[in-house]
Amino acid sequence: MDLPVASGTNGYFGRMFAAGNPPDAGYLEKLEQLGHSLLQEGDSEGKFGPNRIAAGYTYFGQLIAHDLSFDGVPFAECGQCEAEEIPNARTPWLDLDHVYGGGPERSPELYAGEKGAERFRIVNNCDLPRGERYKRTGDQTARLARPDLRNLENVIVLQLHVLFMRLHNAAIDQRLGCGIPEVEQEDGTPFNKAARLVRWQYQWLIRNDFLPKLLDPSVAVRVRTSGPRFQWPRGKFFIPIEFSAAVFRFGHSMVRPKYRLNSAPAFTFRDLADPRWAVEPLSSELRIDWKRFFHRGGFTPAPAFGIDTRITPELGAVTAAHATRVNAEGSTPRSHHGQPFALPVRTLQRGASMRLPSGQALVRQLGLEAKMLTAQQLTGATETAGGDRSGTILAESGLVADTPLFYYILREAEMEPYCGDRLGPVGSQIVGDVIEGAFRHDPDSYWHLADRWKPPAWAFSVGPARPINFMGDLIAALGE
Repeated sequence: MDLPVASGTNGYFGRMFAAGNPPDAGYLEKLEQLGHSLLQEGDSEGKFGPNRIAAGYTYFGQLIAHDLSFDGVPFAECGQCEAEEIPNARTPWLDLDHVYGGGPERSPELYAGEKGAERFRIVNNCDLPRGERYKRTGDQTARLARPDLRNLENVIVLQLHVLFMRLHNAAIDQRLGCGIPEVEQEDGTPFNKAARLVRWQYQWLIRNDFLPKLLDPSVAVRVRTSGPRFQWPRGKFFIPIEFSAAVFRFGHSMVRPKYRLNSAPAFTFRDLADPRWAVEPLSSELRIDWKRFFHRGGFTPAPAFGIDTRITPELGAVTAAHATRVNAEGSTPRSHHGQPFALPVRTLQRGASMRLPSGQALVRQLGLEAKMLTAQQLTGATETAGGDRSGTILAESGLVADTPLFYYILREAEMEPYCGDRLGPVGSQIVGDVIEGAFRHDPDSYWHLADRWKPPAWAFSVGPARPINFMGDLIAALGE
């Protein structure tokens, strides 16, 4: 498959660590049981940790994940090729390529306005213009020339996607560029200047808002100041499958079973995550009041659920056909016993087929043995998990000594001092390394000019012009 390759990347996935052993049918059966045991009612109101972040960051993380990678290998074939042979159908940079869709020349249906100063076409301030053009065609090579359908099939991610489109339009209207004269001269047109500014503003929010909320503070500071521990070959940056297939899927445990988008009654997750939203216009009742998802003013948004070994049953009740379309993995997944698809089962079994290392193997390769979870920590109930039964299944399945990486990341996050509010040491290191690595290896990221660049003052709908430093500022700047 021939894909556009950005400067400094080889266009494929890769590994950070040595591969594990290929799974047999018995091992996959154990993972099925473990995955179903994760589907439990999570946090109830009043039982959140002291630092629980706002629910919107669950989906900001999903937008980031979709920006960095897309693995189109069908589920049934994911163990048949090496990581280095799997094309990444996204650029591995934090460049919003899944929003810009290749720009006005390659995705003209997204844009309107004067040539060189194009603005996004946006419907009712919350939606894209819809039609047959957004249906899946099976041609993955076209994915860089249109918006990422994974974003459009979830009402919350879709509207986050549109927020950055609106930010581009605001930059055009306010005639803003990055503010560094020689870079703006190179960019030339108002469109290119605005696009660079929006990308850098997005990167700033990831590095200064998202990561500090999710990572172990000591790991976050170390990675930010000293750079990633893992060293990519020069000019061959890739997204590691340890990150894409396991570690960065921690957000599954943060999903709430229901969301109130506005003053209307709550919607279930299944209502909000459906392929039909890629083609059907959003109704007014689905328009998000963003203060319910990010901190803005004095309103307290709903918190995300904790990062732990409890995943809402809503993620186990998604139909097989829906899951196939959302994940574009080309098969209709069923468990060995013919039960409906469950996302944790699929994550665990896919990781095994891709021969991801166990949590303990990864800890050893990172040199973090002193922080390795004990058998008691892996199998015993915690204050966060309460009556969690997954630890019992882990023990009965004989998976304690070599714990699947996805499970290990969730379990370490619910230990003290993290208590489900942020990732533990292993998860923090992998996430920090990959995202910081993407900043440092991307020749067009703001990181290379970080000593000269800070977010500019944007005009807000209320009050004086000021920088956008947090997601709440972005919402306020757009008048939400």
